Amino acid sequence: MSFGAPAGRLSPDAIDGAMTPHRAEVLACLRNAASRPAQLRVQFRYDGDGRVSNVSVMPAAFQACVAPLVARVQLPTSLAVRELGTWICPTAQ
Repeated sequence: MSFGAPAGRLSPDAIDGAMTPHRAEVLACLRNAASRPAQLRVQFRYDGDGRVSNVSVMPAAFQACVAPLVARVQLPTSLAVRELGTWICPTAQ
C-alpha cells in the first residue's frame, strides 16, 4: 500500500507546472513595453496550502502587473510552512 504524502517543498517542475497555465496572462503585461526581456524571474513565498505571497518580479518594471497575477496562482500542497519559490517565465512567443 502506498500513501501519497505531500512533498516537503515543491520542486521547480511542480512550480512550473502550476505557473505555466497563467503564462499568457503574465506575458500580456509585456505588451507595449519599450524593451522586452528574454525572461521574467519571479520569486515568492508559498505555504503548505499552496498559497503564494510576497511576489517579487525582475525586471522590476513589470512588478505592478505581474505580481497580482502570480499571487492568485494555487500551487500544489506541500509540507512547507513558509518556503521560497522561483519561476523563470520565458518571454519568447
